[in-house]
Amino acid sequence: MSDAERRAAISVPVIPDTVAWAEVDGETVAYDEAQKKVHLLSPTATLIWSGIDGRTSFEQIARDLSRSFGTDLSQIRSDVEDLARDLQERGLIDEAGSGGPATSAPGVTTATGGPGDGSLAKVRFLEDPPSG
Repeated sequence: MSDAERRAAISVPVIPDTVAWAEVDGETVAYDEAQKKVHLLSPTATLIWSGIDGRTSFEQIARDLSRSFGTDLSQIRSDVEDLARDLQERGLIDEAGSGGPATSAPGVTTATGGPGDGSLAKVRFLEDPPSG
């Protein structure tokens, strides 16, 4: 296993509290409150994004996608690693336990509770969406 594969296997991504997001028509719109930037993720990137739950490694996300689509794991892993680097560089993800931002920015409401499964999923709503 290469160093990149080892990092991906242990890297558990988490979406920082300063990133509000929503899925719209199969794409993800993410707003980084800290940088005041809006990002649009493609349908493929949205599949990977949807696996980010603060408990699942990028390696497991790649394995799940490979199994689901019946495609080569090494290619999926490479695509996941590329997206992970891009998302991290843009500040849209942190590594779980990295001590990243833990508080919401002003104008954001946070609701807790999952869809009946006992999870601690957070749904975040922008009270005053950015204009422009």
